[in-house]
Amino acid sequence: MRGKEITELPPEVLVCNKLTFFMLELSNIQEIPATISQLKSLESIHFTGNENLQLLPENFGELENVGLCDFSSCNIQKLPISMSKMNNMRVLDLANNPQIDKNTLVYLPKKLNRLNLSYCNLNTLPISLKDNFPKKLILRGNPLLILPDWLTSEQQDKIIMD
Repeated sequence: MRGKEITELPPEVLVCNKLTFFMLELSNIQEIPATISQLKSLESIHFTGNENLQLLPENFGELENVGLCDFSSCNIQKLPISMSKMNNMRVLDLANNPQIDKNTLVYLPKKLNRLNLSYCNLNTLPISLKDNFPKKLILRGNPLLILPDWLTSEQQDKIIMD
C-alpha cells in the first residue's frame, strides 16, 4: 500500500492472520495500532517514508516471527521495550530517523545481522551496543567524531561509515 491519503491502517489488514509480508510506504499514518501484534505470521514489515510515524506500539515485540523491519525515513522517536524480545529479527533499518531517542536503542533485538542507523544524528554510539553488536552496523551521515574506546577491533571492522 502506498499514498498520502492513507492515515491509518485499514482494519481489514489487521485480520489477515496468514499475512507474512506487509508494506506501507509514503503515507500519512501517525501510529501503528497495537492490534498489529495479532498478525503472528508476519515475517517482513516495511514502513518506509512514513514521515508522520513517530511511535511503535508497546506490544510490537509480540511479532515474534518478524525477521526484517524497515522504518527508514520515518520519524520514529523511540523503540518499545518489547522490541528486545524479537529473537528472529535479523535486519532492522532505522535510517533517517534523526529524532530517535538514543537511550531506547538498548531495546534493540539481539542477534541482528544488519542494523542501519544512517542519518540518525548520532554523535556517539550507545553503550548498549557493546554486548549486542550486529554483524553489520551502517552509520552513514552521522556526526560521529570518534569511535568509543569500548569498541573492539572486530566490532570496528563491522561498521560502515562511508
